[in-house]
Amino acid sequence: MKTLTSEMKQELLYQTLITLGHKVLLKNYECDFGEIDFVTKRNGTLWFIGLNRDRKKMEKVASYYIKRYGIKDVPYEIAIL
Repeated sequence: MKTLTSEMKQELLYQTLITLGHKVLLKNYECDFGEIDFVTKRNGTLWFIGLNRDRKKMEKVASYYIKRYGIKDVPYEIAIL
């Protein structure tokens, strides 16, 4: 059985997100607090999605992203897969 590389997993996740109706805003978003694999929007909700990421780090990155871009009154979710 062939093992999936991280790039293959990201591509598979990307295609799945598109199929589920997500609009991918950013891929591999990085800042001083860490990295998130995908920032998407679906049905008015902002999604921060990571593969095998630490939840606390993702929360810091998501919070930074929201503040940096002045996002207000938009619900958001964090998903770790």
